[in-house]
Amino acid sequence: MNKFKNRGFFFYVFSTFTGLFLFFTLLILLLSGIFLSSVAKKSSPPSSKSPVLELKLNGEINDYTPESDLQLTAYLGDEFSSPLSLNNILKAIDLAKYDSAIKCIYLNVNFLNAGYSTLTEIYYALHEFKKSGKKVIAFADFYYNKNYFLASVADSIFLHPKGEFILNGMSANTLFIKDLLQKVGVEMQVVRVGDFKGAVEPLVRNSLSEENKSQIASFLNLNYQYFINRIAEGRKMSRDNLKNICDNLLAESPTKAEELNLIDGLIYPDELFEKLNAFGKQKDNKYKQVSAYIKQKNTDQEGNDEIALVFAEGNIVSGKGNTTNIGGKKYAEILRKIRKGKNVKALVLRVNSGGGSAFASDEILREIKLIREKNIPVVVSFGNVAASGGYYISCLADSIFSLPNTLTGSIGVFGVYPNAKKLLNDKIGIKQEVIKTGKFSDFGRIDRPLNLAEKKWINQRLLNIYDDFVAYVAEGRDMKLTNVYDLAQGKIYSGSHALESGLVDKLGGLQMAMESAIKMSKSTSPKTIVYPKAENEISILLDKIGLKSYVYQKQFSDLMQTKRTIDKFSKGNALLDNCQMGLPFDLQIE
Repeated sequence: MNKFKNRGFFFYVFSTFTGLFLFFTLLILLLSGIFLSSVAKKSSPPSSKSPVLELKLNGEINDYTPESDLQLTAYLGDEFSSPLSLNNILKAIDLAKYDSAIKCIYLNVNFLNAGYSTLTEIYYALHEFKKSGKKVIAFADFYYNKNYFLASVADSIFLHPKGEFILNGMSANTLFIKDLLQKVGVEMQVVRVGDFKGAVEPLVRNSLSEENKSQIASFLNLNYQYFINRIAEGRKMSRDNLKNICDNLLAESPTKAEELNLIDGLIYPDELFEKLNAFGKQKDNKYKQVSAYIKQKNTDQEGNDEIALVFAEGNIVSGKGNTTNIGGKKYAEILRKIRKGKNVKALVLRVNSGGGSAFASDEILREIKLIREKNIPVVVSFGNVAASGGYYISCLADSIFSLPNTLTGSIGVFGVYPNAKKLLNDKIGIKQEVIKTGKFSDFGRIDRPLNLAEKKWINQRLLNIYDDFVAYVAEGRDMKLTNVYDLAQGKIYSGSHALESGLVDKLGGLQMAMESAIKMSKSTSPKTIVYPKAENEISILLDKIGLKSYVYQKQFSDLMQTKRTIDKFSKGNALLDNCQMGLPFDLQIE
């Protein structure tokens, strides 16, 4: 017994020491940030005089990254700098289109991690930029599906002579962990409504159902067709020829890629610099960078009418959430503030979410409804995914814009309740004895299975949520309930199919949605106010530290996908949060 007491004391001392260490570390960082902020405010970030704007798209591209006024991370080096957000990329391209000082955009694409809808928006913006008569030059050490798709919009595409080139079509993979859960002694008890057959398949099957396989194949083929069409258009080659190259790995080397007209030349970085130098003299490869360029151009608007732009990206969760998800309470507060604003003339909601908590989704939808009741136009823009809860929070909008390759739909509800009795009792030797006042008093425990009465209670609750979901879609989309039920059942759609089905109004990106909202507001002096605002600098710093683990996540992609799957369906023991409006699978498209 003394041994365990000593061990407990040791852990107490250790945890206390660790807590104090972290506290003082964060305090030092905060004070440093405050000091550096005062310096930053006295001097604007230096900006190159180069006529070339560099889009360095290496890494993850989120829709929006709030920037803190403290600017602490800006002084910690490139390792902690914010990755470019889609919002800033689109803003920079639009500014450059009308900037006489900018002659060319240098598209630097290597380790690109973004969904195809995100890349499509950048593709559109660069295509419009070219209409001004200016050039786009692309360069990479190697090309693969995603970065080449984006590069194909460029006037010239260059590749490192010792680089790599591969176009091999698209694939979608889903990870199944049923056997893993069984081995550790956890049973996932699933309750679902209707024919939501794809729901939680990673937890209860070892393969895709035929229904799910069919809809994934349909979505993937449409994306592939769009991929082929855009590249063929950019490279001025036949679609059949390009598809043959992809399907048969004909571009097996950089030299062969050049022969097939997929690239315009093999050059080294110094030779690229000479080509870009033709647009105007520049020193030491110091091209204009997006962040500094935007700040230099002083994009603050002076209009009186506010167009609120709210970015909702990540899983929908109850409570405040954090910077990587959509907290129901946090976003309800943001929307409430917008609703009560005296100068707000329109709301644009950018949704990039596969859904999540049904409760949190409803918190957000209620505020959207109240905003519309104030006769404030609401326009929604879909990103890579706007499905289930992501579609739920959007369905009452005046107008919905989607990209052709957006994954949307998945109108359905399910509940997952873990039974870890074997894990707790047999594997690690934990047992409980419960004294209760009634037979359902311990409802929700994870060390026993659900009984029939409890399953019936859960099913009724899910049915109520599902009926509300369908009713809201019918109201927002001006459809008959029977038609919505036919479109629901957990089915997924591409943006193009959603348009045909009446689930969205128009095909287009964020910029088109913004233009539509301004037109609907009838404002003559609009200015955009972006939400959510940046949180404290320390939180941002910690998030950035977390983002740096992405490289390691890619190296252990199967393990990380397993973790994501478990995280997706493990919402704690709260009965409320176990009611989910989420994508029925974790779909990874490469």
